[in-house]
Amino acid sequence: PPARGIDAGILASVVAVLADLTERPVTAEASPASLGATSLTLVLAHRRLRESIAPGLALADVFRHPTVGSLAEHITALTRSAPGAAPTAADRGVPPVRRSAPRRGDRAAARARAEETAR
Repeated sequence: PPARGIDAGILASVVAVLADLTERPVTAEASPASLGATSLTLVLAHRRLRESIAPGLALADVFRHPTVGSLAEHITALTRSAPGAAPTAADRGVPPVRRSAPRRGDRAAARARAEETAR
């Protein structure tokens, strides 16, 4: 279960985004570095999180938080403290972030990531 102060739906979304981008199992205690995340990975994660659950998330926030759980806790606080705070992902019944199609090799993955950053 998520730690106090962390919305379970938000944590699940952050975990899903990072697991999809790093293709590794992700826990709340994991650091981006331990997942092999690069700065590009974190920029892509930021984009996906802003599009799905955290429109007010700053790119610096993704780099500032040392663990997946601390980032999820920050996003939870953002959603609760925003003026006219939007309901959390779990409250809205939104499933965790979409997963991209399975990777078909390093070249295809690199091409897909390049196309995603070009958007």
